[in-house]
Amino acid sequence: RGDAEVLQVSEKVLKSAAEHRTVRAEAAKVLQEVALAGNMSVVAALESSISDPDRFVRLNVVHALAIHAKVEDRAFQTLQALTEDQDRAIQKAAQGAIDRIDVQDEYDEEDYEGF
Repeated sequence: RGDAEVLQVSEKVLKSAAEHRTVRAEAAKVLQEVALAGNMSVVAALESSISDPDRFVRLNVVHALAIHAKVEDRAFQTLQALTEDQDRAIQKAAQGAIDRIDVQDEYDEEDYEGF
């Protein structure tokens, strides 16, 4: 029950323009740490924040999306969109997350060769 409540509050805070930018950025971190990979409600909340005016909120959204992008195509597509963000740091973080996912996929495939 506790994790569900934490996720629900964090999603709401992340999407709230009335919340201070630091609070929204921390909410994205919570969603990164607490949510199970592929949680569609969390992915939707993260997606809704890719246009947040604060670069640190968007940066934390990138890191949180990376957890979900390994198992959820919608999150991966959102990361791809963030490679076109107006902020170069966000672009680089999104591309780095995609590159790490691609490298991990290659290792996973190699683990099963020869079986």
